[in-house]
Amino acid sequence: ANLTLNSVDVSGNVTDTAGGGIALHIASKLTVHFSTIHNNRAGSYGGGIGGHINAADSVTIVQSTISNNVAFNGGGLGVVSTNATPSAAGVLFSRSTVSQNTASNSADGYGGGIFNSNGATITSHGSIIAGNTAFAADNSDIYGVFNLGSTHNLIGRPGNSGLSSTMGNRAGTNAVPLDPKLSPLDNHGGPTKTHVP
Repeated sequence: ANLTLNSVDVSGNVTDTAGGGIALHIASKLTVHFSTIHNNRAGSYGGGIGGHINAADSVTIVQSTISNNVAFNGGGLGVVSTNATPSAAGVLFSRSTVSQNTASNSADGYGGGIFNSNGATITSHGSIIAGNTAFAADNSDIYGVFNLGSTHNLIGRPGNSGLSSTMGNRAGTNAVPLDPKLSPLDNHGGPTKTHVP
């Protein structure tokens, strides 16, 4: 089944497996517009959104916020490609914020913001992915490869994503991350809570 969310607040959910706020099914597609996914928890991966993906447009996040979620890996978003060609499965971020999420695995936590296992294609344009935390500090914002055609993003720590300060992106380094200087998550006049730069 496919799911589209518009101006929705997804919060306060808990699971022992993947996808604390929203759990993805292999054959499903998720589209999120003008929404906030926050304060959810997963025992596996994807505190905010998590699960298996198979299609090129499996997940689309537009002008939305993923914040203050917690998971073993991938505090904000955690995906595993099940496509025979892993990179054929995809996630798109557009003008969205992924911040203040936590990968809670105290032994080897990866991807406080985003955890991309098995090589799905993640593309981001005009988004902020910064200010997340993980035990593996170099991968606190992102763990896993990104589409190098991603443009005009602010990336705190690029981790092993391959992103850098090209294509209009501003990226810190793993040693000196960029601070997005975001306000706390709160009501700022939109349909749901957001961070304001």
